[in-house]
Amino acid sequence: MGIWEILLIALIVLVVAGPERLPVIMRNVGGWVGRGRAALRGLQSELEREGEELRRNVEKPLGEGSEGEEQGRD
Repeated sequence: MGIWEILLIALIVLVVAGPERLPVIMRNVGGWVGRGRAALRGLQSELEREGEELRRNVEKPLGEGSEGEEQGRD
């Protein structure tokens, strides 16, 4: 979202809600944004952990298979 879209939304909120309620609304929106970012960070770290575990599970059998082939050749 660009700066002009944000300014347009802020102007609409100001007109609809009025200047008295604007600080409360902005505080609520800020809280939602903070919780959303925290949720995304948690999701990202969970996906990274799962990806790392998947990578270890894939590399482990590949390493075992190559050792077995070398032993069979000797």
